[in-house]
Amino acid sequence: MKLSICLIALFFTQTLWAQPKDFCDSVILQERTVSYCISTTDRQKNPDVVFQFHGLFGNAAVWQIMGVFKKVRKQWRSTGYTPPTVVALSLGPYWLLTDVPSRGAKLDFFHDTVLPYFEQMIGGLGAGRRSLLGESMGGYNALQMALKFPDDFEKVAVLSPALPTLPFGATHDDCREYAARTGANYLQALFVAEMIGHEFRTRQEFENQNPFRRLIENQKLLPKFYISAGDKDGYGFFEGSKLFCELANSQGHPCEFVPIKNGNHRSFEANSLSLFFSKEPRLIGASH
Repeated sequence: MKLSICLIALFFTQTLWAQPKDFCDSVILQERTVSYCISTTDRQKNPDVVFQFHGLFGNAAVWQIMGVFKKVRKQWRSTGYTPPTVVALSLGPYWLLTDVPSRGAKLDFFHDTVLPYFEQMIGGLGAGRRSLLGESMGGYNALQMALKFPDDFEKVAVLSPALPTLPFGATHDDCREYAARTGANYLQALFVAEMIGHEFRTRQEFENQNPFRRLIENQKLLPKFYISAGDKDGYGFFEGSKLFCELANSQGHPCEFVPIKNGNHRSFEANSLSLFFSKEPRLIGASH
């Protein structure tokens, strides 16, 4: 009887330890407020870390509250997989990771200051691997980070990434043609064009930050990519998502493209996403 009680208690304790422990807060780094939510389990079993970037008007709690990520966590639990530590980060409702000085050169700030700060907070990376996860605007941010610093990341998963195939300074006619070609909503295409003009002052700035250009000019081994997009994405991002994956694969960089049939913007598929991170179990001492 005592043995049974002890075994039950041990199972209960291990089950609790296996559940993600979530907490959220904010910190000021170089006079910028960085909001964060951290979900961690047993880092001795899985020392990997995934940094997550949310979409437009989102926040750092996306890993805890968004339905697709709840499903991912549920699938990991059902298979007995010990999940990585997930660190979701935010600079506010809208922020892009670029090198543009007039916009704060946030890309280097995140790489050199933000990520090391949070890795230290959770006890260091150790033998773990570092990966990225982003959706919509956050997908653009994750790709920018991975393309500029490819040696630092093992895997990159982006969902409905903001990869418009609109030109800089797009006119109304350009937006109509884009909408007709991609199936985007015309007003949403106009919004994307306005956001491009808001972020980049010149065509050269825009081209220098273009993820497609960075991919084509890249000379290094890139992380493994996972890209998912709905074929009815109202912003027209399906076309750019598919094109990015095709370009990556053509250059020898593995990219898994998961189209969501009849899916709109931010339509995701939890099973393939959970497998992308949980397959190829971590071998302690292995390197990227």
